[in-house]
Amino acid sequence: MESRIRGDLQVKPAIFFDLGNTLLYYQGDRVAIELEAYQALAQSLSTSGIPIPTKKFLKRFQNVMQSYYRRRTTTLIEETTIHQLRCVLSEFGQENVPDLILRKALDQMYQITEPHWQLDPDTQTCLTTLRAIGFHLGLISNASDSPNAFRLLRMHGLYSYFSTILISSVVGYRKPHEKIFLSALRTCPNAIGSHIFMVGDLMSTDIVGGYRNGMQTVWLSKHADPLEDAESDPQPKPDLIFSSLAGLAAWMQEQYAA
Repeated sequence: MESRIRGDLQVKPAIFFDLGNTLLYYQGDRVAIELEAYQALAQSLSTSGIPIPTKKFLKRFQNVMQSYYRRRTTTLIEETTIHQLRCVLSEFGQENVPDLILRKALDQMYQITEPHWQLDPDTQTCLTTLRAIGFHLGLISNASDSPNAFRLLRMHGLYSYFSTILISSVVGYRKPHEKIFLSALRTCPNAIGSHIFMVGDLMSTDIVGGYRNGMQTVWLSKHADPLEDAESDPQPKPDLIFSSLAGLAAWMQEQYAA
């Protein structure tokens, strides 16, 4: 990619980041932690007076969530975790559970998983550098529960960096669906395609979505899981590849800093 635009006041660059395994990374046994989280959710419902057969509920909720995760990779529709919970509860005759009880139960569930998301040591320095250069900073995250995503951003001191935050459970569509990317692009009307970047760890969502919507694509390999994309169709090659956020920040500074 060629760009030598130092001093060009007409250029307003923009950069959008993925969240999980890009700015944050996960530590721990996901399967064991997920089970513990589901148990916390069931316990919260019981404590709130919702009569459910715990073992049957846990098995059914786990199966429904797994089915939901598979389904959304094809439909790209984000139905949300709370919707899945309502569906399972209705199967057990609990169709009118108050929103406050559902929210409390989900928050108890995410209290188990959230501490396992760790901040990449280069994240804040990278974002600070890009903001100082004059980038419009945005976030595009696939997440089935927006309160969970926003808590992670605040827990790790990231919320204030972003002028644009788009969560799939709010938009209703997941990356690489064009609707979430077009929503992002509308937030930076003064930028042009060759100076709008999408940064992420997944070829099938971040790189494909950015490519299809005219953005420069940046694959961050540090926390990428090759198995995540192993069964995907052939993907377009990213415009840029970095092994760390520090490398990304250094390259952007060289290209854009006056």
